[in-house]
Amino acid sequence: MQHIGLRTKLIAGFIFVVLLPLLISGLVASNYISRELNRQVTKITAERLHQVNMNIERELRSLAQITNFIRIDDSIPDVLENPATSEHSMLRSVQLMDQKFLQISTMAVNEPLYVTLLDFHGHMYSNWSQPRQSIERVSRTDWFKQTLEQDGYPVWTLNHDNYMTPGGEALVTQSMVIKDQYFQRQLGVLVVSQPVGPYLKVLQTQDPSLDSLGFIVDSRNTILGEDPERLSELYPEIEPVLLRGSGSSEVMLGDRLASVSNYSMGLTNWRVVQAFYYDDLFANTKRIVAWMVSVFVISLLFFFLLVIIVSNLFTRHLNRLRTTIKKIESGQLEERYDVRTRDEIGLLGKSFNLMVSRLVSSMEREVVLERRKEQAKLEALQAQINPHFLQNTLNTLKWMSIMAKTTSITEMLMALGHLLDVSIHRGQEKITVAEELENVRRFLVIQKYRFGETIRVREDIDPLTLDTQVPKLSMQPLVENVYSHSVFGESGGEVVIRSSLEGETVRLSVIDDGMGVAAERLNEVRQHLDDTGRGSFSRIGLKNVHQRIQMMYGPQYGLTIERDEEQGFTDVSITLPWKGEDQA
Repeated sequence: MQHIGLRTKLIAGFIFVVLLPLLISGLVASNYISRELNRQVTKITAERLHQVNMNIERELRSLAQITNFIRIDDSIPDVLENPATSEHSMLRSVQLMDQKFLQISTMAVNEPLYVTLLDFHGHMYSNWSQPRQSIERVSRTDWFKQTLEQDGYPVWTLNHDNYMTPGGEALVTQSMVIKDQYFQRQLGVLVVSQPVGPYLKVLQTQDPSLDSLGFIVDSRNTILGEDPERLSELYPEIEPVLLRGSGSSEVMLGDRLASVSNYSMGLTNWRVVQAFYYDDLFANTKRIVAWMVSVFVISLLFFFLLVIIVSNLFTRHLNRLRTTIKKIESGQLEERYDVRTRDEIGLLGKSFNLMVSRLVSSMEREVVLERRKEQAKLEALQAQINPHFLQNTLNTLKWMSIMAKTTSITEMLMALGHLLDVSIHRGQEKITVAEELENVRRFLVIQKYRFGETIRVREDIDPLTLDTQVPKLSMQPLVENVYSHSVFGESGGEVVIRSSLEGETVRLSVIDDGMGVAAERLNEVRQHLDDTGRGSFSRIGLKNVHQRIQMMYGPQYGLTIERDEEQGFTDVSITLPWKGEDQA
């Protein structure tokens, strides 16, 4: 597997754990902000359009109220139907109309307001001074002809020429025919006009930094706005939006994206249109976003540089430790890591140096032990000369005793020879319980001739335990311990050799009814069994048996000593696994 450096992992971890989540979060947040800004723009545009609509409709309703005020006045049809025939009657009609015009002036929202009343006898009454040519200019207009055709219905005219002052400010006009009380005969025409100035003021954007469009358009595509030439140029791109009805849409006006909103006024069926360019609306936002992105990128670069610096500081000591490990792997065991820091790496270096020192010491001890082992093998080969000599001598004595028919000596020599043969041949470390019991019986033959019949031996053997593997010469020291340390009365004593199966454990016990030892001495013996000191090669004792069993089968097995003072028994037992992994 290819090696990947810790520094590379730290940088990759920064990219995948920090950088990518931040970038993804930034993109998600940017998309969300963009949608939210679009929603806010649409909302602001709609609110702005609603406010403009209210202001314009207020102006138009003012004209409609004035028209209704004059239309429902009973004296107006009388003036129109009975024109003045004398100077006195003319003066009376003019005074009547002046009073009406004075009342109307209090109803006007904005000044100036032009009110004109024409009859079909060549008379014209108005609240403005007019030349004679004014009647002709009004009667020649298209909207005047349309008013006559509508026969009593109001006609709204947007942004038409000034009929009072040629070349003057354009007007917004409502006109309608005045009829008699039976609504059958046309008596005259009422014209209420207002300059377009107040409307243009309402359409103006309050924020001069925004490049926006605001205009009014009627059903004949007559447009009222601040920049007629520009509106004429852009109107073909806006017109499809107006055909879809009231609402807001995104439209490309030239090469710029704009939000276009329109609203239809039910009073006149005109449409009020507001258009805002997104780049103007988002100019400040874009500057803030650009500043935030710059700060974000600079912060990421700084943090990335910091990660590289920290990773270099961190991995530099690890690389030195790695170099030291490589040298030790190559056999330079005298190398040690130079600890320069007090952090975790420094502690790791100290632990590594200590481990290497212990490893070197262990290797040196292994070399010494190996040499001693070879020396011990050599000494063991040399030492075999004397046991073999003794065994041959015992065999000679055995045959001499057989020929002399000394049965007791023969039995002792045969038992001693068997035990000596078992001790010399060390190739087999484990034997069965049955074989170990045979060794014990041979040992008891010798003890019988030494101590006589004072100690009676009884066997209680479970046949299921006879095939269990047991360390060679493990029960003989237990029996020898009875003859060496137990104290019996004049009548002698009894020794029970027992084997039993307890679940998956075999227990081999030597139980005697001697006086035993004191409790303090018994505790010392138990502590001696758990001591890790080395035993003597020349004598196989209880400690030797305990350690060999634990080395072969584990610390859960071994030798135990129990004393029952009430019954007067001492129980020395060894526990073994029943048909363990090393057994057939």
